[in-house]
Amino acid sequence: MQLTAETLSRYQNYQLCVDAYVEEALRQIDVDESIFEQITSLIDGKSSQISKVFNSPEQVLGKLIQSCYDNRLGEFIHHKLDPLKRKNLELYLSECQKLYEKTSALSAALSKHRPGSGKGTQFRGGIYGIIYVYDITLHFQLLFYYQEIFFDTLE
Repeated sequence: MQLTAETLSRYQNYQLCVDAYVEEALRQIDVDESIFEQITSLIDGKSSQISKVFNSPEQVLGKLIQSCYDNRLGEFIHHKLDPLKRKNLELYLSECQKLYEKTSALSAALSKHRPGSGKGTQFRGGIYGIIYVYDITLHFQLLFYYQEIFFDTLE
């Protein structure tokens, strides 16, 4: 596998190989209540394989983590919060807090996979950027929800 990855890395289609690897890995994650544990175990399991196979493991691992957050975790958060937006403010806020805490714990667990120096600084920034975006997204969802409620009461 490593020889194949090395050979492909010299050609334009190398990125397709990385994309296919990430997509296949994401298929192992079910969008349910255990998603946080599933992501942690997936990244733990794939990390050593990625470092053995790919020429730029930081980029591949970063793409895998980014895809876990963007695709699977984003979908889970949307499905958890969207039905609660207009129905029950207290439950919505409680769920936001729980998801925020679980996302923060996931981010802390995944931080052990960041490489030390050199190229890793891009990866480290990417991971913290992903975490920051999800933290900010949850806070903005709360802010917009409060605004909607406030303006609805004025009308």
